[in-house]
Amino acid sequence: MFSRRFSKFGSAAVATLVVCLVASLAVADEGPTVDSPPPDLGYGEYEIPEDARFLPPQGMRGRADRRSELNPLADRGISWTTGYNPPRGTVTIANQLALGQRLGFAPTDKSQISASVFLPFSSQTYMSAGGQMILGEGDSWNLAVGLQGRYRRTNLLPGTADAGLGLHAVFDVIASDNTTWSAGVSTNIPVYRFVEDVDLSGCDNRREWAEGQCGEVSELRRFMPTSGYWVALHGSVNHFVRDWLILNVELFTGASQSNFFAIESALDPDLSYSRERDLVEDTSWSAGLGPFGLLTLGLGTTWRFGPVAAQTAMHFTNYGGGAQLLPYFALAANFGGSSR
Repeated sequence: MFSRRFSKFGSAAVATLVVCLVASLAVADEGPTVDSPPPDLGYGEYEIPEDARFLPPQGMRGRADRRSELNPLADRGISWTTGYNPPRGTVTIANQLALGQRLGFAPTDKSQISASVFLPFSSQTYMSAGGQMILGEGDSWNLAVGLQGRYRRTNLLPGTADAGLGLHAVFDVIASDNTTWSAGVSTNIPVYRFVEDVDLSGCDNRREWAEGQCGEVSELRRFMPTSGYWVALHGSVNHFVRDWLILNVELFTGASQSNFFAIESALDPDLSYSRERDLVEDTSWSAGLGPFGLLTLGLGTTWRFGPVAAQTAMHFTNYGGGAQLLPYFALAANFGGSSR
């Protein structure tokens, strides 16, 4: 009797287990059900705050990635732009060859505006202002384009002056943890030319003309002059040896019409006004940039001291028809700027 009751009890237990298993499988197939879907909280529609973004520790980031912190001169190889744009809010103050002053500001991570002036030296004064923007970018590269307004005036009497537009496009690449390189093209389009001439036939000496006692001054004003064009191809490599030491290599070539940036005039201590006027009006093209040879190589080092960087360099060129070493010096400091 006991075995018969146990058998009935076992059969009932097995039947109950089978029913529960089938029911659970049926629920699993249908999945959980709710009376109404959860509300849309808008995840992914809002920009992540800057302080919530993950940034690798500095020890895990290459020096090239941290060049905004390590090199206030990162937007220059030596003489030419690299196309790099400093972080938003960065103010850059730079001095070139002790005479050129440059002030830059980055309103966004992808744009920069700047103005520069070379204090009067020898016979020329230079001024420029413009901006640059990042046209395209990837994880380790960016393409920058820029536009500048340029002005030059002689300090010789009577006087010549030029105004033009400068254009550049530069490809900037982070090649490795410690190395960046850039390649680009820059050009100048003359827009306005002003030339004064004087007839001294009625003067016994130049002093009488300077005092306004004699001489007739004639002016030539020309829009879109036919001389003053130039184009340059330039490339550079910046290699971080330490956080405070960068090696700089720069190479450039090009072609120019007449007097490239009036450099030949600026560096000629015996320059006459008639000679300068002839150079400014010359429409012939020559390989190389003005007095520079066909190819110029620059080698330099940049030393960083906190937010300040000092760069010393030498340019190897065929300057003025003979092999020359031309020194270069720059000093720059960065202030402000967001981290990125």
